[in-house]
Amino acid sequence: MRKLSIIDANLNRAREGLRVVEDIERFYFKSGKFAYLRKLRHRLAALFADDYESLVKSRDVRRDKGAGISEKGRSCVTSARRANISRVGEALRVLEEIIKLDDVKKSGRIKRIRFRLYEIEKGFVKELCKQKK
Repeated sequence: MRKLSIIDANLNRAREGLRVVEDIERFYFKSGKFAYLRKLRHRLAALFADDYESLVKSRDVRRDKGAGISEKGRSCVTSARRANISRVGEALRVLEEIIKLDDVKKSGRIKRIRFRLYEIEKGFVKELCKQKK
């Protein structure tokens, strides 16, 4: 049950973060990169589709010690994008390590998603550097 709670929290964190970055790319930057982010989000969700009921049952929002922790504000859309990419990467790493305890193959799939995210992040940084020149 505890592992399921860790998986549920980090799966939600990763999917939500990907959605934030996807929407920033789509609506703010008017970039076509949102489609690739959507594919990553759907690929991640598909990995856990069979576990949906057990993951939801493992949730205990009332007792979650982290539920009330506040976050600092964002200075601009780019900082929101950067923060969410970092959040997704961290959540994917947690998923990778916890899943590895039971399913090395699935863990490897999560690792590939994480490394694709790093490539996307690198592209964002390159674009930002071009804009600053």
